[in-house]
Amino acid sequence: MLVMNAEHDELVPPSNGVYPHNRLPDSRLASFDSGHFPWEQAAAAYGATVAQWRCGGHPTPASGWLYPRTPRGS
Repeated sequence: MLVMNAEHDELVPPSNGVYPHNRLPDSRLASFDSGHFPWEQAAAAYGATVAQWRCGGHPTPASGWLYPRTPRGS
């Protein structure tokens, strides 16, 4: 499962993406340097992320936007 959030979202805090990511096995978290509308404010990164995920790609932490899972209780 791909979980996406925006770092500067005025309506939904980034923790709302981190929470399910930490609880869903084999999930990936993509975090964008944007506000509430990453598909507009970070269109290139958002489009590339969706295309890579849709084509079966699994981004690596080296891509800069994939966050590791945080252990429960942290």
